[in-house]
Amino acid sequence: MEGKASSRCGLCTACLCFLLLQVGGADSESFFLVADRLLKAIYQVDVTSGNKVSLPLGELPDPSGLDYDHVTDHVYWSDVSEGKIMRAYRNGTNMEIVAENGVISPTDVALDFAGRNVYWTDSGSYVIRVARMDGEYSRVIVQEDEPITAQPQGIALDPENGYMYWTSAGTPGHEDEAKIERAGMDGSGRETLVNTELKSPRGIAIDVQGQRLYWCDGEFHQIMSSDLQGDNATRVFRPTNQQLYFFGIVLDDSYMYWTAWALDHILRTPKAPSGQITLHPIGSGFRQMMDLHFHNASAVAPAISNACTSSNGDCHHLCLARPGGRTCACDDDWELQQDGTTCHLRDVPTPMSDFLLVADSQLDAIFQVNITSGAKVNLPLGHLVHPGALDYDPGTDYVYWTDALHKRISRAHRDGSGGVEDVVTINIIYPGRGKLPMLCERM
Repeated sequence: MEGKASSRCGLCTACLCFLLLQVGGADSESFFLVADRLLKAIYQVDVTSGNKVSLPLGELPDPSGLDYDHVTDHVYWSDVSEGKIMRAYRNGTNMEIVAENGVISPTDVALDFAGRNVYWTDSGSYVIRVARMDGEYSRVIVQEDEPITAQPQGIALDPENGYMYWTSAGTPGHEDEAKIERAGMDGSGRETLVNTELKSPRGIAIDVQGQRLYWCDGEFHQIMSSDLQGDNATRVFRPTNQQLYFFGIVLDDSYMYWTAWALDHILRTPKAPSGQITLHPIGSGFRQMMDLHFHNASAVAPAISNACTSSNGDCHHLCLARPGGRTCACDDDWELQQDGTTCHLRDVPTPMSDFLLVADSQLDAIFQVNITSGAKVNLPLGHLVHPGALDYDPGTDYVYWTDALHKRISRAHRDGSGGVEDVVTINIIYPGRGKLPMLCERM
C-alpha cells in the first residue's frame, strides 16, 4: 500500500509531509529505492511493511538505474530517454543534472564511495563513463570496438579491490554475444568472465562476503551466480513456466532481492536455495520496475578506502582505482601530462594548410583533419551528442553544428575557449541534415 501522511501533518504540503514522516535519517532506517519506468517515479519502500512512497522528485521521464549515497543522502539515477544522469536529496530538494553532454541512453549507475566518483553504462553509445560525483571531468573508460556486437547494461563496483563488473547484452543480430565482463575501475585489464547461458543479462551485484557475482537475465528469465573469476557458474533461481523479465538485483547476507517487469512487487529469495524455494513479496502496485537499491541500516558497510581516498590520490581530475593501485585520468577534452597526475587542455593546432572539419555522431565528436597529412585532432568542444551538420566561420573561428537529440544548433571556438553556446533552440524539428552556411552568415 502507499505510504500516507497522518493527520499530524495538518496543513503542511505533501512534500513537507514526506520530509517529516517518510524520510528520516538514513542511518536509522532500512529501505529499498525502486525506479519504476511506467509510473515515472522513484519509490522508497519500507523493508518490513512493504509500504511505499514516491520520492517528491516530480514526474521522471524514464528512470532506470539508481544508487544511493547514505553519507550525503543523495539519490542518483539514470534517465534513458532524456540522456541524463541526475541526483537529488531524498526529500526532493537540490535536484541537478550530473551529466548530460555525451550521454545517450544511460542504463545503470553505480557510486564509488572510496574515490567519490560515479560510473554509468550507456547502451546508446556503447560505453562506460566515469565522472566525479558532481559530474566534473567526465571520461569514457570502456568502449566497444567495431563491429559493435554488445551493449553494456548493469554495473557493479568493488572499490576496495579496484574492479568493476558489468553485463553486456548482444545487439540485434548478435544476441549470442551477451557476456559478463570485468576490468579495473580505470578500464584496464578488460576481460570476459562468462559468455555462455546468457541472452539479455541486466542487473548485477557483488556478494563481497561470499566472493560471488549474481546477475539477472531478462530473456532467459533466471538469476545466475559465479565466483569473481567467472568460474563455477550456477543457476540460482528460475521460475517454472513463467516469463518474468528480470531486471534489477541487490543482496544482503542471506537473501537476494530482485525486480521483474511482469511483477508488481519486489521478491526476496535465498542466495543459496535448497529444496523448496519460498518467495517473499515486498511492496505492491508497481507497473514496470527497473533497478533497485537496498539501504540496510543494520549492516552499513564500514568506510572503504583505496589509493584514491586520500587527496584524490594526488590526481588533478580523476583518480580511478585499479587492482594494486590507482590511475590518474583526465576529462575527455584534456590530456594527462608526463608527471602522470596533471591534466592539460588539448591543444588545437593552428592550421598551416587547408583542413577539414568532420562531425562523427558515433564518437560524439568533431575532428579537425589535416588534408595533407591526414592527422586529426578531436576539438575540445565538450561532450557533444550526435553532432550532425556543421560549418565553420574563419572570421570568428566559430564552429557551428546541429544536435538532433536536443533539437538545437550550437557553436564554439575551435579551441573550446568560452565554452559552448546554443544559438538556436526553438522551432527545430530535426536539425540533422543539410548545410549551415546561410545560418553562419546571418549569425
